[in-house]
Amino acid sequence: MNRRKFFIQILLVLVFNCDPVIGSDDPEEALYDVLVAADTSNYRALEIVKSALNHPDLTDSLRALLTFKLAIYSQNIGDTETAQIYFDDAFSIARQEGMKKELGFFYLKYGNHLPGIVGQNTASFDLFHHAAALAREIDDKLLLFSSFTDLSDIFSEYEEFNTAKKYLQQAETVALQISAENSANSDSVMCLLNQSYFRLYLRMKMYNSAFHFVRKSLDYEKIDSTAMIIATSYTGLADLAMAENDLVAAKSNFYKSLQIAEKHNNYSVLSSILTRLAFVANLEGDYLQCLEYNRKALEIREKFGHKASIGSSLSNIGATLIKLERYDEAEEFLLKGLSIGKQIKKPDFTEYALTKLVSLFRNKQDYKSAFYYADALSSFRDSLQANATHAGLIKSVAAESLHEKQAEIAKLNEINSRTKEQYTMGIVILLMLLVTGGATFLSYKNKKIADENRLAREEYQKADKLKTQFLAQMSHEIRTPLNSISNFSSLLIDQLKGIKSEEVKETIEIIDSEIRRLIRTMSLLLDMAQVESDNYTPIVSDFNLKTSIIDPVVAEYKSQLAENSIELFVLHNVNEPKIIGDNYSIDQIFRNIFDNAVKFTKNGRVEILVNRDIGNVVELKIIDTGIGMSEEYMSKLFEPFSQEEEGYTRSYEGNGLGLALVKRFCQINGIDIFIESSKNEGTTVTLRFKSVENNLS
Repeated sequence: MNRRKFFIQILLVLVFNCDPVIGSDDPEEALYDVLVAADTSNYRALEIVKSALNHPDLTDSLRALLTFKLAIYSQNIGDTETAQIYFDDAFSIARQEGMKKELGFFYLKYGNHLPGIVGQNTASFDLFHHAAALAREIDDKLLLFSSFTDLSDIFSEYEEFNTAKKYLQQAETVALQISAENSANSDSVMCLLNQSYFRLYLRMKMYNSAFHFVRKSLDYEKIDSTAMIIATSYTGLADLAMAENDLVAAKSNFYKSLQIAEKHNNYSVLSSILTRLAFVANLEGDYLQCLEYNRKALEIREKFGHKASIGSSLSNIGATLIKLERYDEAEEFLLKGLSIGKQIKKPDFTEYALTKLVSLFRNKQDYKSAFYYADALSSFRDSLQANATHAGLIKSVAAESLHEKQAEIAKLNEINSRTKEQYTMGIVILLMLLVTGGATFLSYKNKKIADENRLAREEYQKADKLKTQFLAQMSHEIRTPLNSISNFSSLLIDQLKGIKSEEVKETIEIIDSEIRRLIRTMSLLLDMAQVESDNYTPIVSDFNLKTSIIDPVVAEYKSQLAENSIELFVLHNVNEPKIIGDNYSIDQIFRNIFDNAVKFTKNGRVEILVNRDIGNVVELKIIDTGIGMSEEYMSKLFEPFSQEEEGYTRSYEGNGLGLALVKRFCQINGIDIFIESSKNEGTTVTLRFKSVENNLS
């Protein structure tokens, strides 16, 4: 094998963990083969790579790559101090040798491993940005794509979804460029892109869109180079099924992912799936099965030598043993998990183990030990406050003003303050239990709280009843007369058809138009009041989106379309677009969006497109060529009474309630809504529905 090919293969393993082609007596190819040793044992890989670094013909470039891999293996076995030394050495060599491409991927990998070294991941942000800057400098599209997806992941983790989406859109632009160049990596890149979108929408709880993208990622299932990426897609489908409480579909998809991991001997993924299956068994109440899965995962992880994973499995086994009331065994496993969590600076592991230890000793009625670990838990959480405040600042990186940053910090400080008070109160109560028996005190406090809650609930119920009566009265007292007036105005129009006076006809038409406007405004107000007060009860059924919703509404607007010289196109590739939801509220969603498209378009075009993807997600697009919206207004689009033009001089009528109600009704029906718009270029609204044919398994 030539040195260049050897170098490229090592790089692929470093970046994508690709499977190598093994079977050569070439010493350099044998050196490459050792990089796969981590699939079975990080300890074995450490030994071989250390030996390989002594090879007399090793270039500086290969030395940097192998040193970096050595750092990762050291990190995996929990030796964070040694790992940091190797990371520093690898970066030093790469910088001295001008290895910009490799240095960029080092930034990405190091950014993903850094939380395990320093205990938090905010520093990763700068590393990912450095990688993106290098990628632009050397015009490396693969590096740039990876930088954008990593940046998206870190922002979505902190719920900065708009910023995360912007990075993904940039990643998509690069991915399309890679595909256009017929790159060998194009299939993997497109699959990874769809998975990134899936993770984003899953975190946003936009499940229809998440399903849409994870199904798209499975388009690449038959391509060998994407096998382990596809395994991640099946795990994603399982996560989505878990979010929708479909445990049967979750297990089915976990098993599919498990089969791929077993076929490719990927023990890291294998142990992870076993842990997830254990979680499903726990939800089902099958604690013995849960224990078996966790033990299998631990066995693999101990062989694999990944310290963080071992600590997780130990704590999971301890938690399961508590439910099986095997307390002595549980204590042993939890203490081991706690020890590893502290060693590798994993706050979530440490906190989980301490929480379970408190629970364990409460169950054993060993209140002295329970107090000890409760105190340790409180102290540990207090020690995290500085890191929590620091981590929270990542959300402010994308903020547009200092005010937003200060508000974010104030919010974090408030949360930290409340958390302190809660834990302090918890310790006080526990002390009273230990010193005085606490039972009388707790009984008194519980009774007092129950009385206060009961009185508050009664007051709320009275207010809610008055509000409901008011809304019902408003509906009857205002809607009914308005509907009567509207009917009479329509009758007058019919009766006055033969009258020659244009002034009379125009007057009656104005009356009719204004009455309809009043009815629409009252309907919006009353619907919004019901939704905001949680008094709206959806009636869920399945129905045809086109024949039940789209066609009737479009028919009502024929004259208005003609008056505004608007061309209308209704296109669909779905014969039976059956969806699941509440017919009335979905009708209001479409009616409000379509009304806006018609109202804000003059001498233009409105398109209604109904599509269904491979996963049977029904997608509806309403596209207009109207006046569009500014980027500034888009941020407050769904706020009640929000309008881009305000005051009596505005160009268009309206009360700013339509899209606010659309958003609420979308949430009620589990519909994902996206709006794209540019000033003077039109607007596109996309709705993704749960269809009757959706299948998570």
